[in-house]
Parts: sequence; structure tokens; C-alpha cells
Amino acid sequence: MRQRGFTLFELAVAASVLAVLVALLTNRVLFYQEQAEIVAAEQLIGTLRSALQFKNAQLRITQRTAALSTLAEENPIGWLSEKPSNYLGEYYAPELENIPPGNWYFDRADKTLVYVLSNSWSFAAKPPNLLKFKVKLPRLPTAPAKPSGSPVLIEGAVLDQVVDRTAAANVGLR
Repeated sequence: MRQRGFTLFELAVAASVLAVLVALLTNRVLFYQEQAEIVAAEQLIGTLRSALQFKNAQLRITQRTAALSTLAEENPIGWLSEKPSNYLGEYYAPELENIPPGNWYFDRADKTLVYVLSNSWSFAAKPPNLLKFKVKLPRLPTAPAKPSGSPVLIEGAVLDQVVDRTAAANVGLR
């Protein structure tokens, strides 16, 4: 009676199938990690937008609409009762290589809240992807009959995503 085991060819086929399955699983896991990171960032931005709407309403109710312009100078993280655990603080024009991926910071130079996305799924050395948000003050259109020296009416402050043209060119965004 002859004992039979795996041939070298059968072992190579099994190893190849296993390698393909591991590659597919790794690809899916990294995709879901990236999606979870984006959802967490969107959740924080949604919370900040709600806090900003609350501040807008509070200033309007107390008839302090002139103070709306100060909101554009503030760090939005200060509106929260508790800072996120991945918030690093305020920096003045930081060097991106010193900011670890997966963290928020406030850039005092251009008054933007920045999130550095993780590029862990990429083996290529490329600049980090940034999500930038800034408080803006949309202005209502003025009537043509008003004199040019009349004050401009501010509708309210909004937190908008900012597209950084230099960073977008580096990472291939438009």
C-alpha cells in the first residue's frame, strides 16, 4: 500500500489560492479602515456645524449679529465641550511631515481646521491627503439702491470645506 501526500504542484496551487484570498481580504480591510476614518471625520464636522448653527442662533437672538465676524477667527474645536482624542492643538503654518496621520489640528496662519488622512493603504511615498475646513461668512447681496458706504449684511457663519490648490495638485485632486 502506497502512502500518498501532497505533490509539489498541489501545494503550489493551494499556496497561490491562499495568497489571492489574503490579498483580497487585506484590500477589503484597508478599504473599510479608510471609509471608517472618513466617516469619523464627517461626524466631527457635522458636530461642529451643529455647534456653529447654535452659535449663529444665539448671536441672532441676543441681537449681537456684529459678533458673527469673530466666529471666522475662532478655532471650531473650542465650540465643543470635549476635544477629540486625535486633536493635536493649534499650530502656526506647521510642517506636514511633523503631523502624524489620522489627526486634527488648527492652522492659525489661515484659520483652517485640518485633518491629515492616513495613507497607510499606500506604499508610495506621496504627500498626505488633507481635509481642510474654514468658517466663512456668506454675505447677502446688497440692493443696488443702497449707498456704497452702507454696511454689508452678514447672513450667518458656515463651516465649509476648503480646497487647497497646491495640495490638490500634489495628490492629483481637482
